[in-house]
Amino acid sequence: MEKKITSGFFFIDKPLHITSRSVCQEVQNKLKIKTIGHTGTLDPLASGLMILVVGEARKLQDMFTGHDKEYEVTIALGASSPTDDREGTVVPHSNPFVPNYDEVKNSLDRFKGEIWQVPPQYSAVRVKGKRAHKLARKGESVELSPRKVNIYKIDLVAYDFPYVKLFVRCSSGTYIRSMARDLGEVLKSWAYVYDLRRTSVGQFTIDQASCLDSVEWENLASLENVLKDYPKVDLPVEMWGKIRNGQRVAWEKNLKSDTDPIFISIDKKIVAIARVEEGKISSRKLLLAQDFSF
Repeated sequence: MEKKITSGFFFIDKPLHITSRSVCQEVQNKLKIKTIGHTGTLDPLASGLMILVVGEARKLQDMFTGHDKEYEVTIALGASSPTDDREGTVVPHSNPFVPNYDEVKNSLDRFKGEIWQVPPQYSAVRVKGKRAHKLARKGESVELSPRKVNIYKIDLVAYDFPYVKLFVRCSSGTYIRSMARDLGEVLKSWAYVYDLRRTSVGQFTIDQASCLDSVEWENLASLENVLKDYPKVDLPVEMWGKIRNGQRVAWEKNLKSDTDPIFISIDKKIVAIARVEEGKISSRKLLLAQDFSF
């Protein structure tokens, strides 16, 4: 009888008005999953692609968190919000500047490439061990340090004041809300995120995602499927005992040790992240339960 796969990835199209934690809890409760996590949050008023990690796949959480992202965002000019989106109280500007199409398009050049960005006051950034959004909700003003991020592409899709619709491809850690706030300052008009949708994370796209209310075990993507394009070392089944016990195994085939990550595969199943040292390999991190048997 084939073993049920209980480790892998769910690609979810997160709906509006719920937290990322709620997405995890709904899937966990519906499918009775013991352990679950995600590779990057979306704000309650943002929709789009979330990648959930289940079972041993949680050990790859950090790897996927660092992927680049793509967004479709609508920014509203002429007003501001303390949260830099519609979750906060929107305050209209008394006399906003109304830029023309070219002025909006040209202003986007300031946001291309590596830039320094201050996260929103209402964000998950930690300040002295506490989340900035928790301090902000208590009325405490927090000083957040600017961070270097990379915006690879930013295209003006449409503009009809007050709405600016953009396509953005950016590095992990980029806050679209901060970008909207800063765009408002550049245009002397104030601004906040009116609508935000994440359409890709790394090579994974929203087209691969399931609706939250219809997700089933059948939608779980296996490690083998998700990691198919990464370099692998294929070992025979009899090596499993040594790999799961952390022993080093001789490997004569040419494999660059600076390639990262490299995975170990046994019987076409991904079993571990490999450590390559002087012609030998071992498990840096197991991706199968240690008591698994082939």
